[in-house]
Amino acid sequence: MASTHPAVIIVPGAWSPPAFYEDFAAKLRSGGYATKILTLPSCNSSSPESESCPKDVGVVRKQVVTLLDEEQKDVLMICHSFGGIVGGAAAHGLSKVARSKEGKSTGIVGLVYVSGLLIPAGVSMLQAFGGNLADYAVINEPAEHQVAIKGAKDVFFNDLDDVEGEKWAKTLGMQSMRAFDSANPQTAWSEPDFAGRLAYIRCINDQAMPLQFQDSLMQMTAVEWKVSDIDTGHFPFVSKSGELAEKVEVFGDGFGQTATTEHLYEQGMADFDHLIARNFFPTHDY
Repeated sequence: MASTHPAVIIVPGAWSPPAFYEDFAAKLRSGGYATKILTLPSCNSSSPESESCPKDVGVVRKQVVTLLDEEQKDVLMICHSFGGIVGGAAAHGLSKVARSKEGKSTGIVGLVYVSGLLIPAGVSMLQAFGGNLADYAVINEPAEHQVAIKGAKDVFFNDLDDVEGEKWAKTLGMQSMRAFDSANPQTAWSEPDFAGRLAYIRCINDQAMPLQFQDSLMQMTAVEWKVSDIDTGHFPFVSKSGELAEKVEVFGDGFGQTATTEHLYEQGMADFDHLIARNFFPTHDY
């Protein structure tokens, strides 16, 4: 019998190869969700100088459209960290509502951000954060045009024991700087057709993107978010994959209906210049 659930696409964060999401994906698959983990070209690229945010977006969008048009499946997108920028752009114009107006039977049923980045269209992540990266991001390491992570265990895996934290820290890839300083082409979360189909899972003890910063990003968008919390660091996909999968399934089954959520988040549009990352963690100039 065919699954009544949407297919799930996981858009990873920067530095993040598929291994980080495998256990989480397995949990979703066991619940009847066909799940695909994508790889961003800007992670572990052999030519980091040629990568960009729009290139990442194009790769993700191609995968989404294949599921929608060729496999005739609805899609639920999970966007983690930097994947929030990429996934949010890739989903533009592909909502279930928008495509139904075009006479198409499939579409993206919703976007779930997990400690995901949200920035306006037309600016890069670097511009949005005032020309700075956090102190844990080491530019031009281990080579030119790349960015490495300093102290990854404490920044990304602070909710794991030392052995597990170090293991996962060593699994991180290298990230192209060009993905950070090239413009975000568009945003799906700003489209009226995604109203009621946006969710944000806040990682309460996130040291890479502190809770206040996550809240500020939602505030910047001036749209309503269905919000749920998980008591983890930046990678609940590793530390609490089962609990995270349960939360995602609630959103996946509830989009377009009355989903069970902990609260809704809606604020007036804020001045993004006052919400940049340097207000929440130390940064250095690029």
